[in-house]
Order: sequence, then structure tokens, then C-alpha cells
Amino acid sequence: MNINGGAHWQFALLDEDWKLVETLFTQDEVQSVGRRRGDPRQILNAILWIETTGASWKHLPANFPPTQTCYKKYLEWRRDGTLSKVHELLAIGNPLPVIDSAGCTAQLAA
Repeated sequence: MNINGGAHWQFALLDEDWKLVETLFTQDEVQSVGRRRGDPRQILNAILWIETTGASWKHLPANFPPTQTCYKKYLEWRRDGTLSKVHELLAIGNPLPVIDSAGCTAQLAA
């Protein structure tokens, strides 16, 4: 992963990191008709930026896909276990607090 400082934090998965997880984002992310879906790599970059910085969704920099798209995928991928698999494959510690649309964190119910 590459995080650079500046006016807005830049966050991007390195190509070798993306190769580790890209198989998690296959056919269900590809759409042939209708509105074009966001690039899963860019959405994942945005989600990991939020998790890394602890910023609220409303502070997601404009260089990422739309906040609503990223938040929707965050919820979906968190529920279906995709984010856990990403963290495992990238050997990221347990950065899975619940982050709501206001940027508040909460504990998971046991």
C-alpha cells in the first residue's frame, strides 16, 4: 500500500497488493448494461483510506469514486466477508470497526 501526504491523503494499492485480492472482485462487479459500476480497485482504495485515516465518509477526497458508492460497497463487502478476506490477504491488522455514514465508530454486537 502507498500512502502519501499532501493537501489530501493519497492512497493506492500497489499492483502487487491488488493482484493478491483482485480475484475477490470478479463477475459480480462487472455489468454489461445500465449505469457503469465503479472500479472495485478504486472503491477498495477509498475504503482502505477511510479505515487507515479514521476520517468520516463525508471527508473522502474527490479523487476517489463517489462517497455513496464507496459506502454502499463498504457495507456490502463488510457483510459478505469480502473485507475480512482483503485484510487477511493483505496482512492488515483488524481495522474493522463499524463506520457509519456519519463517520462514527461503534463496537460490533457479539
